[in-house]
Amino acid sequence: GFKAILAGLSSGSCPLSSMNVRACQIMRVPIEFQGVPSLKEVLLEDNPILFPPREVLSRGTARIITFLKELHETEARAEPKRPAEPAIQRGNSVKIPDHFGQPKPAERGHFK
Repeated sequence: GFKAILAGLSSGSCPLSSMNVRACQIMRVPIEFQGVPSLKEVLLEDNPILFPPREVLSRGTARIITFLKELHETEARAEPKRPAEPAIQRGNSVKIPDHFGQPKPAERGHFK
């Protein structure tokens, strides 16, 4: 729910500038907040937030978003994206044995 909404707002086509999520039992501020360019105010009071740390939360919305952007960039650098490799590349072939998926000769006609 919440993350999907934020992901949808990241395009900038919906200029959300303020979000009130007071007393919503939020324990972690989603990293997706950093991807909503128009977001200037997030009201987080009365939530049992464990992340980001209290010293970040106490400095306000701009610092929270900066913290989340830095974390997002760090994670993006730490996880190199590998291009998907096709199972069979051009010029290569895979030989499938004639008996593939068939019972072995000794098992034919025998049912358990």
